[in-house]
Amino acid sequence: MLGMYPIIQKGVLHVLRPIQTDDATILYHLFCGEKGGSFLDLPLGSPNTFARWLNEVQAGELLGFCLSRVIMSKQDRVAGLVILSSIDQAARTAEMGTWLGLSYRGIGLNHQAKQEMLEIAFGSLGLDKILLWIADKNIPATKAIKKLPFVTIPEQELYSNEKKHRQFLFSQPFTVYEIHKDLYFLKTKRW
Repeated sequence: MLGMYPIIQKGVLHVLRPIQTDDATILYHLFCGEKGGSFLDLPLGSPNTFARWLNEVQAGELLGFCLSRVIMSKQDRVAGLVILSSIDQAARTAEMGTWLGLSYRGIGLNHQAKQEMLEIAFGSLGLDKILLWIADKNIPATKAIKKLPFVTIPEQELYSNEKKHRQFLFSQPFTVYEIHKDLYFLKTKRW
C-alpha cells in the first residue's frame, strides 16, 4: 500500500495531502467551470462520475499503481490534484499529471506540488523516471514545464505508439517530457 509517504525536505510548508471524503465534490466544482476546456482531461460528466473515478484512483493506490494527492493553497483550500499513475516498480517509472483550478494558477502551486510529488516518487517509492504528457496546444503548461531545470525532452520516437494512442483518445497531439531522478536532485540540490 502506498499510503502516506514522508516528504524528504523538512521545515517547508507542504501543499500536498491525501484525498479525503469531501474532496471529490470540492474538486468537481473546482474543475467543472473548465468543462469543455481543451486541456482538462478529467472525467467531469457529473459529480457521481467524477467521484467514482476518484474512488478508482484511490483503489489504484491500494494496488500500488498510482498515488494521488490534493493540492492545498496557502489559505488551506483545495486548489487541485496531482497524480502519479502507471507506476511500474520493475521499470522504476511512472507518469505524473497535475490539475489546478483557474484561480490557483500562476502562484507557484504547480511547481511546489510537482516537487513534493517528485520527492515522494524518487525518495519513498524509489522510482528513476517520471513522464509528463502535455497537449501541444496547452501553451501555458508547455511554458511552465520548460522553466523547470530538471525536465528533459526525450526522443519522441521512443513514445510514438503512446503518442498515437493519446492523440486518438483526446483528439489532439501530445509531447512527452521526462524527469530523471539524478537530474532532479542535481538541479534542485536536494540530494
